[in-house]
Amino acid sequence: MSAFGCPTGQRHVGSLPTTSLARNQADLPLDDIVDPAVLSTFESAFKPGSLPATLSGLSLKSYTRHMLSSFGRLGEIFTKVCPENYKTRRPSWYLASAAALQSHISAQPHFSLQTTAAHLREQELLEPSQVADDDATTNHLHHFYVFCLVGISAHLFQPSAKGQHVHDIFIIEDCVPGSIHRCWSILSNKIMMRDPETPVSMLIRGFGELSPVMDRDQRTYQTKTPTLRADRFDARLFCSVLKMKIAWTDILNTHLDYDADNNTLFLFRHATFCAMNATFSKTDRGNTSIWQSCIDLDGPDDGESDYPKDLMCEIMLSLYMIFGQEAHSRKYFSAHKAFEGWPQADLDPLLAIICRGQWPFPNSTSEPKPVYYLGRDFPLMQAKIDFLNDVIAHKEPKSLAQLWRDKRNTAQWYTFWAVIFYGTLGLLLAVAQLTTSIVALYK
Repeated sequence: MSAFGCPTGQRHVGSLPTTSLARNQADLPLDDIVDPAVLSTFESAFKPGSLPATLSGLSLKSYTRHMLSSFGRLGEIFTKVCPENYKTRRPSWYLASAAALQSHISAQPHFSLQTTAAHLREQELLEPSQVADDDATTNHLHHFYVFCLVGISAHLFQPSAKGQHVHDIFIIEDCVPGSIHRCWSILSNKIMMRDPETPVSMLIRGFGELSPVMDRDQRTYQTKTPTLRADRFDARLFCSVLKMKIAWTDILNTHLDYDADNNTLFLFRHATFCAMNATFSKTDRGNTSIWQSCIDLDGPDDGESDYPKDLMCEIMLSLYMIFGQEAHSRKYFSAHKAFEGWPQADLDPLLAIICRGQWPFPNSTSEPKPVYYLGRDFPLMQAKIDFLNDVIAHKEPKSLAQLWRDKRNTAQWYTFWAVIFYGTLGLLLAVAQLTTSIVALYK
């Protein structure tokens, strides 16, 4: 049973490839499939307001590629509502729509599908219905398009193309894309939209808990292990000793999910997205993002908490703890495996920085340390980490090689191998003595 549970020159618009992000375009540079003006607008809309000096000039290419590849999974279902001037440059349409959505949320944080669809129509990013009898179908596609924009751009879920067929019913994938692991926090993979004016943050609650927090009242959660040593919660232990598989995911709430059936640990791979939504100091609050608008109501009521942004810092810190903090764990990270099939230029640069041993956030609200106090260092994710730590504690090595590398209990490790050493030595001496006696007897 599963539980909870890695710029070229300017181009003329007419020279851009046709259709949406087809399979044969997956390896093309972004400048070859997106109008440069649209790409610039998209990056300006989502660029973080403030970042540490160590991250100045942080590239958003990985976030851009995620948007396009996720919409690529939906095929051509939005052809009917795609404006005529975007028919032959669908990737540009997706990014222009996402930028317009972000600007709309800046002015109206508690946005709804209806108000956002109206905003996109005003921006000429949605084709209105041409026939009065077709209004209901067109309106559903408009709302479903906004729904997909929200889920993909906020890394909350992967929409399902099945959602285009039934009016006022929205469907999402309840498994991590590319795997059979069911997202533990998704209670239902479909919801009914009874009122298009309902704030999206309220609407998507019908799916379940779409942020990686198990216990709503974190102040009452009691961890089994209040402290956690970094050298006993890292990739070397997971991969080399316990033979766990690492699976990288685009769905934020599946970070640190563990699938017992496949012995697989899921990790969120978009560190740049986390930096876009994080708090790096107590005075840094920034602008409201799509993701924050969607989950803000699920945060603690404590006025001192900046729930969404603090959560992002915890995710990045957990990635650093697993891969970057211990030198022997860094070799288990591969950027190419984390973004398999993506062009080299679009790999997330911040994920590589963190997982290769650099913590680029000096004086941030979260800092690496040899021993972590879950209630203080991971107040929002302590339940998940505590659960995973409990799983690890009950997993045992299955070979002598794994046993040799397993030093979680140092005293037990030395005792075991001392017994093996002295036992083997005693056996060899006994054999030697027996051999000597036999030789002496026959002389």
